[in-house]
Amino acid sequence: KVGGLRVGTWPTPADPPLELHMDSQHAPYAHAGSVSAFATVNDVMISGGHCGVIRTWQFDQTANGAKGGFVLRKTLHGHASEITGLVIVGGNMLWSSSTDQSIRLWDLATGECKYLITSATPGGPPGQPPAPTPPQSQAGGQQPGPTGVGHTAAVTDLVLFESPQGTFVLSSSLDGTVKAWNATDGQCMFSEGHGQGVVSLALSADLKGNPLLLAGLESGDIMIRTILQTGTTPPFCLLVKLSNKYTKSHDGAVRAIRAGPSNTFYSAGDDGKVNVWQIAGDFGL
Repeated sequence: KVGGLRVGTWPTPADPPLELHMDSQHAPYAHAGSVSAFATVNDVMISGGHCGVIRTWQFDQTANGAKGGFVLRKTLHGHASEITGLVIVGGNMLWSSSTDQSIRLWDLATGECKYLITSATPGGPPGQPPAPTPPQSQAGGQQPGPTGVGHTAAVTDLVLFESPQGTFVLSSSLDGTVKAWNATDGQCMFSEGHGQGVVSLALSADLKGNPLLLAGLESGDIMIRTILQTGTTPPFCLLVKLSNKYTKSHDGAVRAIRAGPSNTFYSAGDDGKVNVWQIAGDFGL
């Protein structure tokens, strides 16, 4: 089982799609396993696989017998398991997340990993004291847990959030937290717990245009939160919880959320359902 990538040939849809191959003769596929994430910027496509490998592809008009096609430019090694999120910042920086519990920042020009964020990475959100260093465990005692700023379980998603206050990357994890990171230097700006694993993220807005964060949870619930601090709410303030206990939601983990037109959003879950929602009320923000 290998991973394939195809690109539609717009504006000539009758032509066969372009296929991305590591080596057209010896490895006619994009990844040795399933493709789990991808992102694009200009004429560059970035793909991530279940094996933890990230590849960058660029359109080359001279490829494919001068018909044009995507050629492999770089292969990025570092993650130990499935790639779950890819976000491009400023056209030259790549953020990646993985079930190996880490987030990496890459220089797209060189393919070099510039920064690694794990549960052992020191630091913390501004204004909060650093976590205390745990005492050394006694012989036969329990080992101290991680005290760093990164996630402590699989990182499940990444989204880019741009605002007048700056550019941020939001990450979710099965450790139950959503974290906001400074997109340029990787500093953790804020962290919010959800009481259960967070599987998927998306951005939306209320009727006034205030940005909202949509978080899909392991239980099938969906939480709608503010992102920025307002005059009445702190950042990441919980506004609405969509749950089968009270309204309607999913019976299994919410695997994907996507924003739609006219304040709608879509959710897909392990229960095989795709739900369409619309934000119609005033949250008083």
